[in-house]
Amino acid sequence: MKQKYEAYPELLLADATYKLNNLRMPVFVQLVVDGNGESEIVSVFVIVSEDRDTLKCLLEMFKQNNPAWECTKTILTDKDMTERGVYKELMPGAALQLCLFHVLKSMKREIHCKKNGNHNGGK
Repeated sequence: MKQKYEAYPELLLADATYKLNNLRMPVFVQLVVDGNGESEIVSVFVIVSEDRDTLKCLLEMFKQNNPAWECTKTILTDKDMTERGVYKELMPGAALQLCLFHVLKSMKREIHCKKNGNHNGGK
C-alpha cells in the first residue's frame, strides 16, 4: 500500500462505507489511481464513528507513515463536510474536489424529493 501511494500520490480518493462488517462500523478507505487508470487501496481504517477527532487521528497516522502525502495535489471526497474539513486542515496544499458519482446521486435525490413535495431533501 505504501509503495503504491509513493508511486501515485497526486490524486487521493477517500470514502467511508457501511454494512461491510457485522458490527456496522464505518470502513474508511483511501485509494490512488495508478498509471493504468486502476484504483489501488493505500489505507483502510475500521472506525467507530466519522467524527472530526477520529478522522483527524487517522489522517495524522496516515501522514506519519506516508511522507509522500506532501505530493498529493487533489483529494476526491463525497460531500461529508467533517471529512472535507479535516483534509483541508491537515493537507492544505491539496485541492478538494467532489466526487461526480456522489454529486449526481445527491442531485437525483433532491429532484425526486421536490417532485414528491418533500422539500427537506429526504432527510
